[in-house]
Amino acid sequence: MRKIFLLTLLLCVSFSITRAQSRIVSGRVVNSENGNALSGASITVKGSDKGVVSDADGNFSISVPPQKSTILVISSVGFSRQEVTVSDQQGNLVVKMVPDVKALDDVVVVGYGEKKKSDVTGALSSLQSKDIVRAN
Repeated sequence: MRKIFLLTLLLCVSFSITRAQSRIVSGRVVNSENGNALSGASITVKGSDKGVVSDADGNFSISVPPQKSTILVISSVGFSRQEVTVSDQQGNLVVKMVPDVKALDDVVVVGYGEKKKSDVTGALSSLQSKDIVRAN
């Protein structure tokens, strides 16, 4: 009787351990207009703090919970944010990011990063290409 109980307990524990394991989702982030890879895109699991960044070729791999479907949130500067539902049978994802021209109007590029125009204090200068050509 004791052996049957221990065997049953062992089977239950091993089932719950394998059930709790996460799975790996991999894919590639590309520009929808020209198909070029987007490096530095942020990929996160919605509702959690898990996240990764796409590599130089736009590739990523992220560990997701074992549920049947999970939502990934993909974002990149200058592109509209995408939410993709991933099922357990889905293979390698290809996420096509749509350029968002409006988002670039409020971005100020500085020597060490970028900031929103509304967050910058101090003097700002704006150069257009004709000013740069005239300076040469």
